[in-house]
Amino acid sequence: MDGEAKVKVFLLQLPAKKKIDDMLANYENGEYEVARGLALLITQTFPNYQLSWKLLGVIYQQSGKFNKALVVNKKSLKLNPNDAEAHNNLASTLTDLGKIADAENSYRDAIALKADYVEAHYSLGLLLFEHKQYEKAIEHFMFKDFNKSKFYLLRCFYFLDKKTLFFDQLNDFIKKGVVHPMLGSLGCRSKLRYGIERPNLFCKDPLNYILKTDLAVLYNFDKVFIKTAKTILKQKKIPNRRQSLLTNGYQTSGNLFDLEPELTKEIQKIICLEIDKYKVIFEKSKEGLISGWPATYSLYGWLISMKSGGELQPHMHETGWLSGSIYINVPKKQETESGNLVVCIEEDILSTNNTNKRESIGVVTGSMCLFPASLLHYTVPFESLEERIVLAFDVVPN
Repeated sequence: MDGEAKVKVFLLQLPAKKKIDDMLANYENGEYEVARGLALLITQTFPNYQLSWKLLGVIYQQSGKFNKALVVNKKSLKLNPNDAEAHNNLASTLTDLGKIADAENSYRDAIALKADYVEAHYSLGLLLFEHKQYEKAIEHFMFKDFNKSKFYLLRCFYFLDKKTLFFDQLNDFIKKGVVHPMLGSLGCRSKLRYGIERPNLFCKDPLNYILKTDLAVLYNFDKVFIKTAKTILKQKKIPNRRQSLLTNGYQTSGNLFDLEPELTKEIQKIICLEIDKYKVIFEKSKEGLISGWPATYSLYGWLISMKSGGELQPHMHETGWLSGSIYINVPKKQETESGNLVVCIEEDILSTNNTNKRESIGVVTGSMCLFPASLLHYTVPFESLEERIVLAFDVVPN
């Protein structure tokens, strides 16, 4: 077979350019279901065309269908073992499935193929950070300023008690006028830990910006919130995700508001109304939380269901500006603080001489709590035969 004939055979094994363009255009325009259908069609007609498998894996990953994503990403990688992006995609899926060692290996495979692969370095850094391997994470966060890498680098310095490096980095952010909840959190935490106060451009007194509202008095809570949440959980269309901070419970994967836009339409409307009220209440504040409020934002939400003995360890939401929780079902308390939401400046294990500042908030079915995303928060364990169901969400700057 001569060269021209080989080219013709090769081209016959490829989908038409228009089909490829349509698939990619629909994905880029957020028409994920259409893109998924087109990708599936191409994989059936041209099973050796890798791009369609790769895009299909990304779509499954985004929709929380991790087992499907795993199968498809492995197929993509088999078709092109030297594709660094395919290794990175597989690593992302393995991370969400809790296969941490395999995920780390896949990220390293991606970097071995493409040494300057910024996204892979960042994702590997996050994986190592989540598992408290801060020294190893530093190497990848220092690779290049990407996404929130420098914020996570600052957190690594803090957790490793590298005081000089921590304040050098923090001071650099302050000089540049960077306003961000992660910096606000570390500013407050370092003040407690080291007794050194630096300008906090996000919110220096976050415990003064907590707002609790009884939604059951203002809205038809049973119809809008309880029935909707229970329908979503009962349908099991949205898979659960691995959550290392959660004991005796599970958390839905992905953005609930994107995955169930129609079912949650009224919920989103109410949340936005309450956020507007929050801004009005604190409108005279000069804190960056209010004065630097994002011009536009999106809501990112998920459901958490806990059984007896369930608890959520101290954490903050790194992508949020303002965090919130709506209590869909709160079992009757056995003890005074049982099941309470606790917001705090520092983890008790890192605070010295009991210097931590916290507020324990009693919540019941219908309660809504809004607070700066810079605050750590956790749930006090509870005992009950009933499930405790919470809708958590963040205001995410666009």
